[in-house]
Amino acid sequence: MAGRRLLLQFERRVVVVGGIIAPGRALHCTTTRSMNRTTEIRVSPGEADASAIIAQATELIEKRGWTLSLDGKGLERDFRFPTFVKTWKFMDAVVVDIKAQRHHPEWSNVYNKVHIRWTTHRPEGLSSKDIGLAKICDEKAAEFGEIPSTDSEQES
Repeated sequence: MAGRRLLLQFERRVVVVGGIIAPGRALHCTTTRSMNRTTEIRVSPGEADASAIIAQATELIEKRGWTLSLDGKGLERDFRFPTFVKTWKFMDAVVVDIKAQRHHPEWSNVYNKVHIRWTTHRPEGLSSKDIGLAKICDEKAAEFGEIPSTDSEQES
């Protein structure tokens, strides 16, 4: 992989590591080829009503703290809870709906924080399942006492 750099995202900060993965807790890993941020919501070609998906995704982004993934094909959000136990119970509660929908997230957990990314892999893009499960995550987070993010956390 000569000439390629790996970018590791540590919580909300992106760290460039030239060809070597440094020790630490990387939540996401991707190559520089996919790092151009887009503001365009890319709906899965399998969706019948793309405008409805875009409208619902926009609402989640503007009002619920979700962000559009770098490639525009997913929604991402960080959740924080008072304790690890509450965090685990939140994840466990979301799993019930994940199993029912047969649709899994990309997620990671460090102590009382969970990072969730909803996207559809086949066909690629944002789908109604992603939107619905993002809303369920918001509901479950409220049930388990999510600690709201502060402005300084959102900027870091």
